[in-house]
Amino acid sequence: MKKFEYNEFGVCTNPDTITREFKGCKFTISTATMPKSCTWVYGVSLILREGFYFGIPISLRFHEGEFSTEKRAVISACQFIRKFLLQHPTGLSSSVYGTIVPLYDKPFRNMLDEVGMDARQYNLFW
Repeated sequence: MKKFEYNEFGVCTNPDTITREFKGCKFTISTATMPKSCTWVYGVSLILREGFYFGIPISLRFHEGEFSTEKRAVISACQFIRKFLLQHPTGLSSSVYGTIVPLYDKPFRNMLDEVGMDARQYNLFW
């Protein structure tokens, strides 16, 4: 089993990652095990249009829950990102003042759903 390393701030420096991109939008799901409990946790990174960025690192102190398997962590991360996308479909344009624009296209969200489905069926990392 892979040994995950954590830096002095408690952030994992070598997680397993899944990354998908579509038309300037990108999400990354990172997973690692907690050193003492051997449970799985996830981190996410989300880059959308108009310079919108959101991220949660894998941290020893702050995480979104612990899971018995890596697959469960990936599925939960997909659900977390999907909920976030549904709550933030639009944003203010950085180029045209006061204009509201879509932050992502539906195919981008569909890619996220595919990763969640793949996690249910396969092992994504090897």
